[in-house]
Formats: sequence, C-alpha cells, structure tokens
Amino acid sequence: MGLKSLLNEASPQRICWDILQIASGSITAFFLPYCLLSPSTSQQQWDLWITLSVIGLLDAAIQLQTPYEARGEIETSPTKIRQHYYSTWLASDLIGNFATFATPLMPWAGCLQLLRSSQVFRVLSKWENLQTTSPLLLRICRYSFALLMITNWISAAWLWIGLNEKSEASWIARAGLQSHSHAKQYLMSVYWSVTTLASVGYGDITPKTNLEIIAAILVMGAGVLLFAFAIGNVVAFVRQLDNGKSEYRIREAGMRRYLSFNGVTPETLSRLRRFSDYRWGQSQGVDPNQIIRELPASIQSEVLTEILQRSIQHVPLFQHAPVALRNRLLILLRPQIYPPGTSILEADEPGNEIVFITHGLAALETTEAIEDEAIEFRPGEYFGDLSFFLKEVRNSSVVAKTYVEAFILQRDLFDNLMKQDSRLHAVLQAMASGQSSRNQLLLMAGVII
Repeated sequence: MGLKSLLNEASPQRICWDILQIASGSITAFFLPYCLLSPSTSQQQWDLWITLSVIGLLDAAIQLQTPYEARGEIETSPTKIRQHYYSTWLASDLIGNFATFATPLMPWAGCLQLLRSSQVFRVLSKWENLQTTSPLLLRICRYSFALLMITNWISAAWLWIGLNEKSEASWIARAGLQSHSHAKQYLMSVYWSVTTLASVGYGDITPKTNLEIIAAILVMGAGVLLFAFAIGNVVAFVRQLDNGKSEYRIREAGMRRYLSFNGVTPETLSRLRRFSDYRWGQSQGVDPNQIIRELPASIQSEVLTEILQRSIQHVPLFQHAPVALRNRLLILLRPQIYPPGTSILEADEPGNEIVFITHGLAALETTEAIEDEAIEFRPGEYFGDLSFFLKEVRNSSVVAKTYVEAFILQRDLFDNLMKQDSRLHAVLQAMASGQSSRNQLLLMAGVII
C-alpha cells in the first residue's frame, strides 16, 4: 500500500484505510467504556488500546499530507494542508491517541481516548462530501452511530453512579446485582438507558438517590431530542429510497384525470402512461436538457460524451467527426424520444431534419414495393437525409415500432455549423457512403424521406 495511494481520498487503498479508522473509532466508542469500568484489565485489552492508538497516530501523519477539497478545488499546498488539519482534527487526534500512554500514570486519562471516536464522523462526513455514496444514507449512518454511542456512554455513566454510591440505596444494590458479573451489570445499565431514552420506563430500575434522580432527568430530556431527531432522519431516508417516484405517480395521475375529463380516450391515456413510465426510467423525473444547460460550457461536451457514450457508438455522424466537431454536435443536436406508433417524420412535409437512431426500431410507411432491409431502421442508422439534401418534400413517413431514442439534426443547425466548421461537409460525405445502397433502393422506388 503506497503512500501516494493513501493520500488520494478516492483510491481503494484509502477507502480501506478509512474503513479501518471507522472500526477503530467504533471499538473505542462501544468497548472502551465497558473496559474503563471493569474491576480488572487484561493484557489483551491493554494491547488493543495501544494498537488502536498507534493506528490513530499513523492516520494523523497521513492526514497531515492529504490534499483536501475547498470550494471545488483540490488544495495541494503542504502548508495549507497542515493549517487545515491543525484547525480541525489535530487536537482530538493527538489527545485521544496519546491518552492511552498516559493512562498508567493518570487512570482518568483513559476517558480521553473516547475522542478517538471522532474518526468515524470525520470519515463519514468526507465520504458524504465526495458523494461516492448516497449522502442521506451516510447521514443516517452518522446519526445512528451518534445515537448508539450516546446511549452507550449514558449506560456507562449510569453504571459508574451505581458503582460509586456505596450505600444500600444504590440502584445496583436495589436491583440485587452486587454479586453479578461486570458484564451483567453493564447489560442492565444499557437496558435502563434504552428504556429511559425511549420513555418506556418499566419501573424495575428506578432512581432513588439525588445523583440518580438528576441523571434520570437529564437522560429523559436527551431522549426526547435524540429519538425525535432519529425518527425524522429515518423518515427522510425512507422517502428518498422512493427516488421521488411517489410524487411522479401522483402528478401523472392528476394529469390523466384532467385529460380524461376533457375527453381523451382510455387508449390514448394508456399510451401516455407507458410513455411516461419509459421516460421516468430514462431520466428519473428530471429534465436532462435543463441540467446540461446549467453546466459550464467548458464541460458540457465532456459530460454529454460520458452520458451518451453508448449512443455515440451507434451514430455514424459522431464516428466520422473530429473531436472538436463532435463536441459541438453533442451540444447542439436535439435528443428526442418517440413512443411506439408515433410518426418520427411525416409525409408531405419539407425535408428539414435528419434523424440518427441510437435505440429502438423504426419503419418506413409506404405503398411502394421495397426490399425489407430498406424499410426498417435500427440503432446506428439514420434517415431523412434524402429530402434534406435534395431539399424536397417527403412523400413517405417513418413510424416508431418500439420506443425510439434519436438525435435530430435540423437545417438551421446544419447551416450555422457549416459556417463555423467546414469539416462537417466532409463528415457527412463519409457518413453517406455507408448508406448509398439503401438510398439508391429508395430513389429507384420513388421514395423520398
């Protein structure tokens, strides 16, 4: 595992290292309180805390060299990286990890190791900013960890109260747990914390002493806030799992009720529903064109190239075009979706469009006898070029047999682009050579599309 890979926050090596930090923080948050209150500490436990502290100090050294993102830019200056780390996580990392070595001299310093739990929040927050995973899912994980950690720490505090009150009024004495193991006492502390935070309160463990009553009041107040906060975030997470589809269904149902009330037939409404479902599957309820328009011009073509990689492979116009021309075409061509049975190009209309199919099947509608290969158009094929270049009116139509996704090259776009880049003419010539036989069949049959 090279240092360079560890310094890249998105690398698989760094992700594995971050997972190790989450494990270290989780062990500290949940197991350390149990060990601190245990009447005896084994050598294995001591070795564990030493190991986790060494790992934490190594992580601090890595953090001191890791570039960070600020305002959309990666900061690589060593001085600024160190300043950023000094102002954020350095104090908690150093105190939490060095506290282990001070514990033999100052037993109370063992509690400072709990600061190592902050590693979990740091990693989850970083992953949320990188947006490699659902931000809401990471947020739920962060809140859930915080809730469980706080519950565990409250349990440890409740057990500490019971162990340090020597009178028979101690809750441990009242519950008859004096002779039970440390694990049993801790389990009952967790039980009391959960029932109190959840406002269940079975009454089998109740506060009696002043210190217990004060602790119970604080815990009940915290429970109201914690569980309300947790439930709100769980509800938000469940709603996001729907990906907005419920709102989409409600909106589409309202639109269909309006159309039905105004006389639209059930058959048309059924076709509209199927088309809406297909479009939802393609775009998840967003307008792709609007998203692309809002991007900076400098990266529009790059984003479109990656989004439309599958489509570009099937379009001869893109295959023959140089990179700069292809980028212009990607920005200017109009993508379109046609439901089955709809006309893509109508007869008796001027030939002002060329259609490049990227998905689906379209067919020529004509009364002329033509070979089957000239009638159907599949991904990677195009039509409309005859009427386009001959500047004739189409005498036949082309209809979508399945859902058809296509790019439309319009005449005004073509004329403007020809003025800007004369290479477009050569690209169209090279593209037309691959379809000359089909065009000859159509012309011999008197079909112009």
